[in-house]
Amino acid sequence: LDDLVERLNECEYSFNSQYDLIENVNKINRKENSSRSCKSRFDLSSKLFYYSIENILTIEKKTD
Repeated sequence: LDDLVERLNECEYSFNSQYDLIENVNKINRKENSSRSCKSRFDLSSKLFYYSIENILTIEKKTD
């Protein structure tokens, strides 16, 4: 369980780092097209979330 929590924390850190990078780019885009910016942030959030969960489950299968 501790390993799982640690991996979740690592994924959260990775997610936040990537999100911050995109957010900086979107600050510029938001002025031009706010709906596109929101969609790209949502897409990134979804992709990173599912990637993180898939990665954790794959690692869990290998260790079982």
